[in-house]
Amino acid sequence: MAIIKIKAEARVDIALAIDLCPVEISGIGEVVFEDGIRHITETILIPQKCFYEYTTFDWEAFLRYSAELNKRRMATRSLLGTSTKRLWWHSHVRGQAEFSSKDEAYIEQVSRDALLPFNPWLISIVGNKHGVLTTRLDVFRPKSARTTEYTRLPLSDGPYTREMLRDLYYARLPRMKSLIEEMVTISADAPRSSWELDEFSSREEKT
Repeated sequence: MAIIKIKAEARVDIALAIDLCPVEISGIGEVVFEDGIRHITETILIPQKCFYEYTTFDWEAFLRYSAELNKRRMATRSLLGTSTKRLWWHSHVRGQAEFSSKDEAYIEQVSRDALLPFNPWLISIVGNKHGVLTTRLDVFRPKSARTTEYTRLPLSDGPYTREMLRDLYYARLPRMKSLIEEMVTISADAPRSSWELDEFSSREEKT
């Protein structure tokens, strides 16, 4: 069974992005594979155009963005396909936290485009504003042994009480709001609404 854990700050950042954005939003993340455990250490939000039912995030946009950061000497991690950026996360707003046919097609595209030449696996997370997260691990090669496994997503650090997580959530809220305002363009076709904020205490995980 695959073991995937997530740092509390990364878990809270996904929650904040989903809660604050009135439409779908997506990003990637850093994953460190040690002693048989995949640790999600950081989530990354990049420029994207978001709609109510989907977001136009793609890996090529990330590569261009990372290259620009490298020019500015701001990037300290490797680019996609070399080691650690093995997480794709996104929201379904208030819909079910299940992988849609579009999501499945996107994951297939990642494997076909050979964007993960080393250690060919990808963690995907889909969540919603009701606090439900679904996590899966896809191992792409060899093709004859390709696997998809759904798993829990416990915290890798801590322990954290509910009150500590709530404090962390509100402490990181201004940062995430600023990132969304900077990185996310909401399509004119998307419904107009103010920032939405669900209570962190109501969040749960789907296994």
